[in-house]
Amino acid sequence: PPTSFNRHAVLWPVFRDEVWTAAGFAGGGTHHLYNDVWKYSMSRQKIELQNYEVTYGEGLEVQNINSSVGPLEYSSADSSIVTVDQGQIKTTGAGSTSLTITQEGTDYDAPFVGSVSIVVNKKKLVVRPAEATTVFGVPVTDIPLEYEGFVPGDTEEDFEEKPMVSMIPNPTSPIGRYTIGVTSGKSTNYKFERHTGYLKITSSGTRLITYPNPATTEVNLAYELDLAGQAYIDIYNTTGLLVAHNEVNDFQAANLDISMLPPGLYILQLKSMYINESVKIVKQ
Repeated sequence: PPTSFNRHAVLWPVFRDEVWTAAGFAGGGTHHLYNDVWKYSMSRQKIELQNYEVTYGEGLEVQNINSSVGPLEYSSADSSIVTVDQGQIKTTGAGSTSLTITQEGTDYDAPFVGSVSIVVNKKKLVVRPAEATTVFGVPVTDIPLEYEGFVPGDTEEDFEEKPMVSMIPNPTSPIGRYTIGVTSGKSTNYKFERHTGYLKITSSGTRLITYPNPATTEVNLAYELDLAGQAYIDIYNTTGLLVAHNEVNDFQAANLDISMLPPGLYILQLKSMYINESVKIVKQ
């Protein structure tokens, strides 16, 4: 009859000096009986290894790599891509590296050293301009970007090159809603998915806007005309004297040279068949 031996290995009686095969030993070692003395040949461990391809920010469960005898130890070749922390394999950056796996062995199993390759792909990051509104004639200086998909702890300060808002309309563009975009940025760990946003230009409440004000040599004008046609920009001093007369069109923008005017306060007036609008300017 079968007899029980050591770690539940079942040994079947055979003649002396013949090979006895043990079933149930970790590693499946082979046992021999020579002159009534058992001898054990240490076997290689049965370690299941596989390579990995993951996305930045994801982790790997250690049980995905199995040993037939006991716990495994892990060591990363590049900690900027993969680290091991309290049994958890974590991705810290995009790129390729290897993971060394070791097991000390047992009384019946030889020590093991192996490695697997790990490819960490860039993570998708959605970026879009925030919804923005400006007043007709006022330049847009800053439209923030919104992000979706950051790994906790990451910010746009981690980029090699930040994305920027693009396709910003001219401040004197007609009142309306405009599509704005995002330029490509550069990041080691993220691939950008760029979405469009919108900028709304609203009425200023006045038909004529000047900037800069005060001005030194030139003043920029932004104006709204209800209908296309001839219009005039006149400049008066504080005594009511006309000091400059300019014909403009319905393009909604103009530049006036005021370098010849003495410093002081002036009245700038927009006149057409449908509008008569005035604003004060200061010449420095």
